[in-house]
Amino acid sequence: MESNMNEDKMLKFMKILVPVVGIGIVLTTVVFALSIATLVKVNKGFNDIQGNSIVTANPINPTNPTNPTNPTNPTNPTNPTNPTNPTNPTAGSTITTTTVSTTTTAPTTRRM
Repeated sequence: MESNMNEDKMLKFMKILVPVVGIGIVLTTVVFALSIATLVKVNKGFNDIQGNSIVTANPINPTNPTNPTNPTNPTNPTNPTNPTNPTNPTAGSTITTTTVSTTTTAPTTRRM
């Protein structure tokens, strides 16, 4: 008799416990998905800010290489850096580029 009463109490408890656990799992999954979506959005914004890098070889005319002996005519075939190939000023020479990145931090506000 007592065994039967314990089983009834357990069944009543399980009828309440199963939906509560199910709702808890669903709510946890929704909150987790929303937090991941928010973090991805924030990270994308930071990547956009940090992606403003400047890469230049010649800030005046980036399409033509400059010749240090004649800066007004960048296609001048005389090139002191590569005397073996005067028609191609970049053959055999090293071109260096500089990447400049800036980081911007947003001001913090306090609520009272």
